[in-house]
Amino acid sequence: MRDEGITDFQAVNNNVITKWKKRQNKIVRTTLDKTATFRKLNKECRIAAQKNTFIDAIWLSKNGLYQRILIDKKHPKGLWQEIKIESYCSKNPEWETLLDLDEYTKAEKKDWEFLTVHDEIFNKKIVSLITFSEAGSDAFFAREFDIKKKKFVSNGFSLPKANSDITWYSKKSLLLATECGENSLTTSNYPRTIRLLHRKQSLQKAQILFEVDPTHMMVSSIIWRNEKKQYLFFVDHIDYYHTFFYLVCEKELTRYYLLPIPTDAELLDVYQNTALIKINSNWQVDENTVFKKNTLIGLNLKKFKKNPRAQLSALDLQVWYEADTQSKIETIFCDINNVYLFILNNLCMQILHVIPSSNGIRTHNIPILEDYSYVTPLSIDNNQLLFYFETFTHPKYLYAYNPLDTSLTVLQRSSDYFPSSRYFVRRLEAQSKDGQKIPYHVVGKTGLKHDGLNPTILRGYGGFADYLNSTYLKSKSVALIEKGFLYVHAHIRGGGEFGPLWHKMGSQLYKQNSFDDFIAVAEDLINRKITSPEFLGITGESNGGLLVAACCTQRPELFAAVFCDVAILDMLHYHQFGVGRSWLAEYGNPDDPVSHQALAQYSPLHNITAEVNYPSLFFQSSKTDDRVHPHHSYSMVRALQKIKKPVIYFEKNNGGHTGISFEDCIRLYTYWHLRLLIPAQRKRNRDEYSDNDRLHFFHAASKNNAKKDNPNAPTAIQSGNVG
Repeated sequence: MRDEGITDFQAVNNNVITKWKKRQNKIVRTTLDKTATFRKLNKECRIAAQKNTFIDAIWLSKNGLYQRILIDKKHPKGLWQEIKIESYCSKNPEWETLLDLDEYTKAEKKDWEFLTVHDEIFNKKIVSLITFSEAGSDAFFAREFDIKKKKFVSNGFSLPKANSDITWYSKKSLLLATECGENSLTTSNYPRTIRLLHRKQSLQKAQILFEVDPTHMMVSSIIWRNEKKQYLFFVDHIDYYHTFFYLVCEKELTRYYLLPIPTDAELLDVYQNTALIKINSNWQVDENTVFKKNTLIGLNLKKFKKNPRAQLSALDLQVWYEADTQSKIETIFCDINNVYLFILNNLCMQILHVIPSSNGIRTHNIPILEDYSYVTPLSIDNNQLLFYFETFTHPKYLYAYNPLDTSLTVLQRSSDYFPSSRYFVRRLEAQSKDGQKIPYHVVGKTGLKHDGLNPTILRGYGGFADYLNSTYLKSKSVALIEKGFLYVHAHIRGGGEFGPLWHKMGSQLYKQNSFDDFIAVAEDLINRKITSPEFLGITGESNGGLLVAACCTQRPELFAAVFCDVAILDMLHYHQFGVGRSWLAEYGNPDDPVSHQALAQYSPLHNITAEVNYPSLFFQSSKTDDRVHPHHSYSMVRALQKIKKPVIYFEKNNGGHTGISFEDCIRLYTYWHLRLLIPAQRKRNRDEYSDNDRLHFFHAASKNNAKKDNPNAPTAIQSGNVG
């Protein structure tokens, strides 16, 4: 088993790496961007996008107005605007522009992207901080903005670029966790101190209120405010899944008391005087009381604040909701009068109106379409819950739920740019290596033929208790489906689809389960003759990139093409780069002998070999990705090139860890066409795109690499297991 990893990275001069990356980008642009397939797809997708109308992604400001960022051809950076909800829901909404981001960034000569707004109301006056990302990075700048005057505040708060946590404490001060000189960061490169920063005060002079162990992941603060009171917490994130919550004394900010809950519990929200806490493992409170994992409980903060040393039995601990093994407590949304619970129930979103009373907790199920859906809460406005609902084939709708008469009203809707009857969404199950049933969803055009000739894109994630959502199909995705592609979402262990245990059984020493699950889905698709290895592509980003790369090294014969984006690939050294140590709780510590052995078994960089034929491989990273270091991708690609394996690589100049441009999408779709669709069409004698593009793709890439790189360089993707 090879272990070059970080050694290989350090041995290469940066100028050599830079020249190599430029050469790889040129190869990709030559062999993909300049094809007739790329031009045709680009034209089709742009025409389709112009015909679509979508609901604006809006959010509720603390001043009671709704805001958005409008991005169009004239404003690629966007216009920051606000509107009243009545106007928003009318036929002719009247938006008021607060800031032209293109004009601002041009004047500042910065490549900044709008990130978010931190605002708060004090004495009926709103204060706001705008955060900007530089070329899509996680680290951001912050500037104070006067919404009423529509301009930045002179001598207002101006925070330098950093991975910061910001909370307004008063109209003149912030609770700030950020980088501030020596010893201000943890070993995960996140903030470890909370400071009280006053306007016009330097960071160095800001008082330190709270500090955590440097080996912990990070620190943050949060304030729950309502019309009557507020609760301030300092949060010590021990690792990704374990946390200390400290309730802060309002009169003396350096006094705080540890909330007596398990470290793996999550404080989701505060309703009146009750902390709403999700329990992720069984909690033995006393001899007679055990709260089961995947349960929501309430704890009386008023009583805890009055006596922080009180016994748990005196804090009115009460079960608010108990989820089953097929469910996940997703989030809570509440105000001073209402509590709404969002539950992922057997992959279908469910919304519960929770009604506490002296007689116990009652719940009312809000009737939404029971489907593999994506539901996101927006706000509670005038006693009504506003939320978005969408599925693969159902466009995004904005609903309002009225708890007084339990009515559900559509306020806004996106256009249906394709009839839902034209496509199918089918839920199937595969059986993993250990017998576990793994659900997955297939999306495609009706009239599916089980002949094994369907080009198929299988996607997965399986990490950090997160999961793939089912947003309405974009025009670019529809363009592929119209050509005969199938999309598949695999709901594998390591994700959060079915609660804490589902995640646990796909993390750390159980991580191999994630790969076995994904492989089982691929095999099931093949066994059902939905597709065949020569027409099956797999794709994943970040942890999903690790997933597809690991599956490719373990079962390369199952796949024809692999797209691996901003991936974690060097599992023996990942903790030595950037924020990598923050993932120790997910993957295990490579410095621990037991974890090291488990990681070495699946680390993609350390499990490639010259004796194996791999499918076509396309790796992508971003120059501005400060979450997953590009080292992972280019070390993997260089290692594959040395053993002459079929691989191409592209590094984006911006976008950070999560950004992807229209051009990036078309490039990827061109790759899928050349590697999956054209071979499938050829077998069905139905060529729509020129096969010359496919030949050009393989031969041009091979020629470029052979000409520019050393004798051990890649042969691009003219060979592989299939095709």
